[in-house]
This record gives sequence, C-alpha cells and structure tokens, in this order.
Amino acid sequence: MKTVFFFIPLFIVTLLFTQTEKSAGTDAQTGRDASIIRLGAAPSGTDPSDPLLKNGFLDVTKKPYLADASGKNDCTAAVQKAVNDARDFQYVCFFPSGTYLLSDTVSCEQTLYKLEQAKTADGKTQNYWGDRDRPCILMGSRKNNRPILKINPASAKFKDASSPKPLIWIWAQTRNNTPGTDEPEWGKEQPNISFNQIFQGINIDISGNSGAAGIKHTGSQGCSMEDVKINAEGAFAGMINCPGQGGGTYNIEITGGEYGLWANQEARFPVIAGLVCKGQKKAFIYNAPLVTPLLITGFYFEGSPECAVNLLDSKAGTGLTLIDGIIFFTAPRPVCMALDENIVIENVHFRNVETVVQGEPDGVSADWTLVSTFARTAKSAKAWYNGSASGKTLFVSAKTSAPDWNLIKKKHLWDDMIFPFFEDSDAVNIKTLGARGDNETDDTAVFRDALKKHHKIFVPRGIYLITGTLTLEKNTALFGAARIVSEIRAKENWGTENTPIINTADDKTATTILANLSITHPDSVTGLSILHWKSGPASIVRNIYSTTVNWTPQQPGGVFHYSYLITGSGAGRWYAVNSQEGTYTRHTGNPGYRKLMIKDTNGPIAVYALNTERIIADYQAEIKNAGNVTLYYYKSEAGIIGKKQNTLTPLIKISNADNIAIYNMSGNVTLTSQKSIFTIENSKNIKISCARSFRPSSDYHLITLDGNPVIPGDVSCSFFNK
Repeated sequence: MKTVFFFIPLFIVTLLFTQTEKSAGTDAQTGRDASIIRLGAAPSGTDPSDPLLKNGFLDVTKKPYLADASGKNDCTAAVQKAVNDARDFQYVCFFPSGTYLLSDTVSCEQTLYKLEQAKTADGKTQNYWGDRDRPCILMGSRKNNRPILKINPASAKFKDASSPKPLIWIWAQTRNNTPGTDEPEWGKEQPNISFNQIFQGINIDISGNSGAAGIKHTGSQGCSMEDVKINAEGAFAGMINCPGQGGGTYNIEITGGEYGLWANQEARFPVIAGLVCKGQKKAFIYNAPLVTPLLITGFYFEGSPECAVNLLDSKAGTGLTLIDGIIFFTAPRPVCMALDENIVIENVHFRNVETVVQGEPDGVSADWTLVSTFARTAKSAKAWYNGSASGKTLFVSAKTSAPDWNLIKKKHLWDDMIFPFFEDSDAVNIKTLGARGDNETDDTAVFRDALKKHHKIFVPRGIYLITGTLTLEKNTALFGAARIVSEIRAKENWGTENTPIINTADDKTATTILANLSITHPDSVTGLSILHWKSGPASIVRNIYSTTVNWTPQQPGGVFHYSYLITGSGAGRWYAVNSQEGTYTRHTGNPGYRKLMIKDTNGPIAVYALNTERIIADYQAEIKNAGNVTLYYYKSEAGIIGKKQNTLTPLIKISNADNIAIYNMSGNVTLTSQKSIFTIENSKNIKISCARSFRPSSDYHLITLDGNPVIPGDVSCSFFNK
C-alpha cells in the first residue's frame, strides 16, 4: 500500500488557528473556569428569541449564517462560521433538511486555551490546554429527510487521488509546545485530545471526486459518528479513521469508493456497530499500521473488491475482530489480506468467499456459510481455549441459508427515525414545565413531577441543579440536546453512600431511554453515583458524559460508591458512555469504587466502547454474579510513568459469572508485579478477543483464571475461551 498524504487547505489552517484565551478558574489541573456551559451567551447576530437557539441548536440557515439548503449556492463560509460559533458558545451546530454545497473542507477544530502556568503531561510541556468542554457537535434535523453535505460540482479541490482530502475534518489542535517555544505547532492534529466531538444524523455526498473522503474523525473519549450515509461513488473513501473509546461509530452506510473505511495509525480504538459497505473497489476496510485493534460488529458488506479487509500494512499482533455480520461477495474473494495478524471472526455469514485469509486454504464453501468461530493467532501472540494454550487456527463453520440483515441490524442498533428527538411532537420540554436550567435554581421538583407525568422529556441547553435522585419510570425517555450542551448537575453534599443521581424502575419490560446529556457533580461530593440502571433488555443508554465540575488531586480513601451500577432487571444496550470522574478527582479513591459495576443481573447487557481509566481502587470495573454481558471494546489506562504508583489498577474482575464476552481490549496499561488485566474467578463461558497493552511486560499478567496466570502480560491475546 502506498503512503497516502492528506491535504488541508492553507487558508483554513491560517483562519482557524487564532486562539482565544479563556479565563482562569478553580480547576487545580488547568486553572480552568469550573462552569462547563456559559449560560446566556450566544453568537453575535443570532436571534435570542429563536426557539431553536433557546433549546441549544444553532441553525446554519438563520442569521447571521444564512447557509443555503437548496443545493443551489455554495455555503462553505457560512457553515464554517456556524461550526466555529457553535463550538465557542457551546451549542449544537444544527442543519435543517436540505442540501448544502461545500467547495472546501469544513474544519471542525477543538481549540486550546492558555494556561496560567506551564505544565507537563505525557512527557511534554504545555502552555496551552485542550478545551474538551467546547467540542464541535454537528447534528441534522429529522423532520424530513436527513440533510446532505455535498461537494460543490464547481469545486476542483477534491480531484487529486494521490492526496485525498476530507469534506468534513473533525480534529483537535495539538497542545504540546514546539521545542524551544511556549506555543504548540498551530495546525498540527493531536487525536488523543479530541474529546466529545459528535457528527450525527447528516448524510455526505462526495461522488465523482477521486481525491475526496467523506469525513475524517480521529476522535478520543466521547467522540462519535452516528446515523450517516455517505455516497462515495468515484471517490477515495467514505471515512478516514473513526472514533471509539467512550464514544464510537454507529449506523454508517457507505456506497462506492476505493475503500469504505481507510484507517491509519492515528485511529483511536475504533469500534463500529452497524456498518454497511457496498460497491467498494479495493477493500471495504483498509487497516494501516494501527497500534490498536479494530472491532466491527453488526455489519453488511457487499461487492467484489480485492478483499473485505486489507491488513497487509497493519502492525503484527494488533488485531481484527468481526462479529455478527454478512460478507456477500459478488465474485469469489478472500475475507482478509494479512501477514502476521490476530484475526477473530464470530457469527459471520459468508457468500462467495475463497478463503478467510488469502493464501491460507481453509476449505470454506462458496455457498452461504455461517462462521461460528475463526481465531487466527499471530506468531508473537497467545491463544487459550479448550483448557490449554494453542497457536493453531480455530475454525468452526457450517453451511446455512441466506441471513436476514434486518435482524442483525436490530440486535446492534437503535431505530434512528424513532429514537427520541427534540423535534418530536410528543416531546415535552422541561423548561416549559418550569425548570430553569440556570445553575442557580433547584430544579429537582420539576424533574420529579415531569418524570411521573410524561414519557418523553427533552432537556434543552442549560445546567439543571438537583438535590435528590431522579427516578426514570419504566417507559421514560429523558434526553438532552447533546452532551456538554444539556447538563444535569448534582448540588453539593446530598445523599449517602452510593446514592444515585439518576435511578430507574426495576422492570424487565421497561423501554427506558437516557441520552444526550452530561451528568455532573462538584468534586466535593464523594458519595454519589451517576446512574443505577435496572431497566430491561429493550432499554438504551446513549451519549452520556459524566464528570466532576472541578478536578482536584486524587487521594486514597473516599466514600464507597460506583459511577455506573447495573443490577436487578438491568439490561439493554449502552452506547458512547464516557466517564471522566477518575484520575484527578479525589472521590474515586475507595478500594471498592468501580467505574462500572454489573452485578446480580442476568441481562442481556451490551456495552459499546467501554472506557475506564486511572483510578485508585481494587479494580476499574467488575462483573459479579451476572450473566449475558457483552463488552464491544474495552479501552483502559492504568499507571502513570514518573508519577505515584497509586493508579496501577487492574482493569476488570469477572466472578461467579456466565456467558461474558469482551471483544477487543487495548490501552496504555502498566500494572504492579503479578497483577492481572483480566481476573476471572469461578465463571464459565468467558470469551476475550484481541487483547493487548501498549506497555507489554512479563511483570504482570494479561489473563488470570481461578488464580492461575494463563496469558502473560508481555504478549497480545488473539482469543480466549473458557
């Protein structure tokens, strides 16, 4: 594979890297103002009486932007200004239905603010810091058809196939100082500090432009791409990279292009659920030298490219996991082109497949075949199944009939056309019921009354203070404009040990939905949990961001609690839940604290893009006395080089559990001697795929089973099955 260079216009770089210094505040880490949302502020020229603006949505077609949605006139400058203003003033950049012609890349940059004093992070010096609380959030209307962002046919800027260029570029400016200066290199991207940036409900048309990619979104915690169709006929690729870790990529359909997804070494723990790729020429997926494994679940691939997934340039042992999908070649092709790589495939239907891995005959039939399990282990990796370690390829398959894609899709995705949205005629606005959202008034009583009387409750832009637990009824949908924009904040010092801010009814028939909200509390609050979830299999948690308002140095001890607790009838699907209470917040130091605790429930539970990091506790997450739990990617960090060893916390303990699967694990993990990333006790039917640490070492273990280390910490694990 030849090296591909990406072109970003110089005028965009020059225009967008003018920084605005933010005021200092109370955050011990950064001197940052503790208030997340600047209430009452709006961009100059907007109409303060506009209902959309009051709800948290900055309409690109209204003054002062006046973007043309008719598809007749170019609106690049208008859209770019709206994106910047929505970010700076913490609104959703909102696109009504229509077609928007763009003649150049729209740069969705997460900017920096200046620190009071320089600091050092990740071994580098910073005088500026990334502004995670002012992300770019782009969202489309659902009143009619999805809005379309389309390359202007008059533009010649997307024609160079040797230097592909994205129509939408979502990214973060590097915070690291250029050596010998007090400023970063303006215009340089730093993917690991791109936080909470969202692209949702908008289609993209780049057809007929050989040097175009639909979107480049190399996001980290809280970043997501959801409900998007991309017409890439005659283009380079639908997507360049995609987000994961506490975010994720969901419900994406790409037609045409050389590639569907083109992922390079910048990609951040990519997890994709509900991906459709049709008609690509070279591969549905190209996986360059990633350092983190790729997971795709609930997918449909159709066409006759050279292969489904090209791994020839990937780093040995990185890993690929394909779960619950369909690969329908219209002419015989291999699934993967790969060298020394971990590959795990489970419950995937094949048609016209030559071999799973090119050049490795496996006897797979060209007829419809269901691959129950395929596990290939790189030379540097380990596998463990049937009671012992093995390096042999495991392959279990059988002939089958044509699968039903709709059933697979339904397992992994929401229905985006009926998922609660503020435009719904039956949605009740909490402010019309009397809530203020002004970060001063106690809105607890209004919320409690609304939750008893209404089923679909919209929380517009604001900070809503509460002084008691809010309990969602069995059929409640509580949702905001977006994370960061709509925030429920617990006031200081109420509740006792492990009191939840949000609670749910304990009901197996519940259809509860919690979505598009920040749930926060001051750092001085030490006993509150974010969410106690007891709603049944039809329920959904989506795009929730939890954090402390101000961060102070972490301390051992603290009051016992969990951030997220699932018990009783607790089940359903969790997407893009990003918890940032740890590391630098003093209340997470109790040994029994867990970011996520799943116990005393039989599910089924599916968590997509789980992310836990750097806390002082016995374990970061735990599954106890529970069954039927699936984690679709687990990204974690433990241990900080050059700092105290009090965050060397093992990732997860699984005990007295049945039917647990963890597909893909990666992260910057270092543990103390003889500790284990995965600790499994008295459990059965446990599966783990493509697991590895950035910092492999024989000092600790990757997997320990009933007190016995079975996979060491200095290798990756392709497949574990007990």
